[in-house]
Parts: sequence; structure tokens; C-alpha cells
Amino acid sequence: MNAQPHYNDAPYTILIFIIMITLSFGRYSHLLLTGMGKNSLWLPGIVFLFVLLGIRLTLATKKNDNHPYFKLLAPIHDSIIFLYFFGLTFYFTIVNADFYSNVFRMGNPSGMFYLGITFTILFALFPLKAHARYAKVSLIFLLPIFILILFLQFFNTNWLWIFPIINIDEIKTPITSIASVFYVFAPIVSLQLINAYNPNVKKVTLTVFITTIFIILLTYLSIATFGIEYSKKLIYVTYSGLNTIRLERFMFERIIFVPLLIFNFFQILTGAFFLRFCSLYLSKVLRTQFNKFLIISNGLLILLISKINMSPFYVDKLLIILGICTFYLINIKPILILLISKR
Repeated sequence: MNAQPHYNDAPYTILIFIIMITLSFGRYSHLLLTGMGKNSLWLPGIVFLFVLLGIRLTLATKKNDNHPYFKLLAPIHDSIIFLYFFGLTFYFTIVNADFYSNVFRMGNPSGMFYLGITFTILFALFPLKAHARYAKVSLIFLLPIFILILFLQFFNTNWLWIFPIINIDEIKTPITSIASVFYVFAPIVSLQLINAYNPNVKKVTLTVFITTIFIILLTYLSIATFGIEYSKKLIYVTYSGLNTIRLERFMFERIIFVPLLIFNFFQILTGAFFLRFCSLYLSKVLRTQFNKFLIISNGLLILLISKINMSPFYVDKLLIILGICTFYLINIKPILILLISKR
């Protein structure tokens, strides 16, 4: 039997909220806006309904785990999930390095990538309960400031720039935009692992709903602050919108440095979350116990791949691939399981 971490005691919903909000600060918003225009305001809500359906279907398939077909296909399934979380870890680390380099001006992307994957490996060695505990404490300090920034940003907006909300002419690449939104819901795939511990469905659903509202609000504020045409030119449009608020006018600059550190911690936490699940499914593929050696090995493998190829392909194309895989794992796979189990 594989040793599986006990996630039932950890505040899993807090991790979902933090990781989804962190992912929303990445490059997904650029693909969303360039592909859908002002229609980007309602698209996350549509995707949320699909995710909600997927959560229900995923938990409904729990009783079918012992079906002979699924036992036979278990190695293939575990290999697919392993590659999925490996791709998430790899992509997020690359984007995170680019974010540090081009937004915070902290060095070249390669150096930030090596530094980022090092911290990701180190933090992934801690159990998920430790992740959740530190994240909960950090969120207590960051959330009030985050809400304050959102409130102040309303004073920089032009309501007329968001209309018309539905404009068919602005829809250019809907598949790319939909896939980019599904990428933000990637943490929901981990439900397929913890469903054995009976997570509170209402809490998970409420958390995902609240997070979706925040994502829609961030998209609205970006369009209402810069206008749709200028927003399309910004790679990290969500962060650019929040950065228009100069908090040093209201508080000391040293205090402002604290939320930035917490946000950096959340970025490391997100990478460590993906890396830990990646290593867990590798243990299932290899039929061995989950251990720290697997985490370190996966981290070193990511470093090796980055040395071989760091082409721009990963920046845009890989996000689309991961988004499509997220849709398959959340919605299509549970439906296939239910159909097969009825035969």
C-alpha cells in the first residue's frame, strides 16, 4: 500500500483559495482578454458552473474506485495525473521566474527560475498541513490589505469601459480563453486524491464560488482601469491594475513590504503544492511509498528539462494544454467513469 498524506485535518479550502488567486495573477488574464475582449467578465462564471458540476461528479465516482476496469487502468491514470501535476509545476515555476524578472526587476529569468525551484523543493518537503497552517496565518495579514486595494481601485475605474459586456465581435480565440480560465481551477483536480477523506463539499463549493467572484472582480477592475485595448497589451494585467494604487500614501513603505513578502510566499506555496501532488502520483506509478526523495527527484528533473529547453513554447502553449487537461480531469473523466461503471 502507498503511504498517503492525511489531508482531512488540513484547512484544504484555504489552500484552494490562495492557490487560485495566485494563479490568477499569472499570464492567464492576458490570454483571456486577447481572446474574449469584454466577454472576459462573464466567462469565468460559466467555467465555474462546469467546475461545480465536475466537483459533484468527482465525489460521486468515489464508490466506483473498486471497479475491475479502474483497477486495470490505474497505472495509466496515475501516470496521466503525474504528468499533469509535473507540467503545472514546471509551467508555474517558469512564469513565476518571468514575473519576478520583468515585474519586480529582481534579475534574469534563468536565475529566478533556479532560485524559485530551489525554494519550491524545500517547501514541498513539508507536509500539506504545514502549508495550510502557515498560509492561514499569512492570509490573516494579507487579506485586509488586498480588500483595501480592491476598494481603492474602484475610484480609478471608468464604468463605461466595461460595456457592452457581451460583444460577439470581440471573441477571437474562445478555446484559448476557456482553457486559460480552466487553468486557474487546476487545484480542484487534487480533489480526486483527497476524496477518500470526505472533504466538506459545501465548503469547497463556497470557496471556489468566492474565489471566482474575486477573479471576475479583478478582471473587471483591469478593464475599467486601463480600457480593453490597453489591457490586452499587458502581460500581467491583474497585478498592473492593483499596482495603480499607491499604498505608501496611506502607510509606511516598510509596512507595504510585508504584503509583498506574503505574496511571494504564496507563489512558492503554489509551486510546492503542485510539486507535492506530482511526487505523490509518481509514488503511485512506481508503486512505492511517498517520500522526500521523490520530491527532490522531480524538482531536479524540472531543473534538467529547463537546461535542455526553455523556449517560449511553454509560456503560452503549455498553459492552453494544461487548461484543456484540467477540463478533461474535472469534467470528462468523472463522466467516463460513471458511464463505464454502469456497464
